[in-house]
Amino acid sequence: MGKFIISETETNCKQTGKTIKKGESCFYHPGLGHFHPESVVYRDKKISGGSRMGNFRKK
Repeated sequence: MGKFIISETETNCKQTGKTIKKGESCFYHPGLGHFHPESVVYRDKKISGGSRMGNFRKK
């Protein structure tokens, strides 16, 4: 089950590869990693508010 968080460290998005800077909002899912606000996963979760993780494609 994932959740929206404020990143405590600089990390990379698992889908887009973009850098998520410290203090930036992101979606985190244990076991899958962090997702940048421009990723499809982040946008889908923001719209649906759901906790289910389907398959996602890494660019």
